[in-house]
Amino acid sequence: MDPCCNLQIRKMIGTAVAVMREVLPSDIIPMSLARSCRAIVPLAPSQGLFLAGNEFTPFRTSPLPKGAKNFEDPPRLKMSEQILERKEKFWEHVLLPHMVTLLQDDDEWKSWLEMLEWARIPEDELHSVRSAYNDYLVFRENQKNSIDNSEAYIASEA
Repeated sequence: MDPCCNLQIRKMIGTAVAVMREVLPSDIIPMSLARSCRAIVPLAPSQGLFLAGNEFTPFRTSPLPKGAKNFEDPPRLKMSEQILERKEKFWEHVLLPHMVTLLQDDDEWKSWLEMLEWARIPEDELHSVRSAYNDYLVFRENQKNSIDNSEAYIASEA
């Protein structure tokens, strides 16, 4: 696995666990996933992490992908019912029983959970991250409006 992807997954899991344990506020999740995020979030241990599911969208070759009604609703590649059923059986009968045993005896996760309290972000830093995130959202909205206006102009010229 790509080391960068591995760290990203560990940060996402660490953040989710910190939010569930009320060490971090829930609004840190969308902020930490934003391209411009400056928040330092907990890095979960790699032991026991596995991919539970995925979803793919085709690569964009134009501002609005074929079949999409808008940017928020792109076409998705879907697995067949047979594959989904096999995946669910594997998850339930093989993976989960093994993971429960593995994590019960894992000292790395136990000590990480004990140290998680130190992951709290001071309120003044949270304010800075929230402010930067809001600026990012405004920037993204302006970009979207610019693309929408360009598409409307191109359609009116056709």
